[in-house]
Amino acid sequence: MTRSGKSGGRPHRPPTATDHLRLPATFGHRPRPLTPVHRPPTTGATSRPGTPRICKHLEEHHVTSRVTFVSPAVNASLRQARFDDGGSIDAGGAARARAAAGALPAGARVVTSSTVRCRETAAALGLGAARPAGSATEPVEPLEPVEPLELAGLDVGRWRGLTLAEVGAAEPEAVARWLTDPGSAPHGGESVLDLCARVSRWLESSSGADGRTLAVVEPEIVRAAVVHVLGAPATAFWRLDVPPLTATSISGRDGRWNLRLGHPPDSAEASSGAS
Repeated sequence: MTRSGKSGGRPHRPPTATDHLRLPATFGHRPRPLTPVHRPPTTGATSRPGTPRICKHLEEHHVTSRVTFVSPAVNASLRQARFDDGGSIDAGGAARARAAAGALPAGARVVTSSTVRCRETAAALGLGAARPAGSATEPVEPLEPVEPLELAGLDVGRWRGLTLAEVGAAEPEAVARWLTDPGSAPHGGESVLDLCARVSRWLESSSGADGRTLAVVEPEIVRAAVVHVLGAPATAFWRLDVPPLTATSISGRDGRWNLRLGHPPDSAEASSGAS
């Protein structure tokens, strides 16, 4: 029936462009009450009442790993900017390490680089079974810690035992290339890229380990670890300064690490051995 008709029905209206936005005919009707669904509580010896399954999974499988890197105490090679020659830490470095022993976290797993100065620093810090010798003027007893191959010092090939100045005078172009190209190894040893890769592998293998690790390692290991944690390019390696007997801490889980910037394990005076 048209608008002019006499029928009591609703008048006809032509369709509009917004008809598809209209609410359904059931809008405004009283909804039926929802029937509660009974879910049995999670069972199991390690379950807690009211703990969702996803939280339980996270509690069991997501652990925080903490690693504190400690650089070795000062020795003659470090004072002279000499590539490691296997020398021991000096009396001053040993004394500072002993003074810092109480500031390090207890109950940590201990690993070191395989160099003499790192092992002696770990012993002077009271880490592991070995103990420092009685006198500050005597060398500390050697330690037999865990020495992961990934944390070994950088292999500098034929430059080992030489100072940077000596190498620069004899092979200036090689030194310049080595300091600017992380992939180069003009000394016949290991490149910075290779070093960073093996330190990254060690960090990835440690990211799922619960608890704390103390790693007394060469400065280049600390640099490589920071490069990995920050996702920085390997060219940033030489822009990082690691003074003797300082601590750099990281923490993380599932391969994602956070960096706590370097700090002396005992006081700000610990880094004075570099002067």
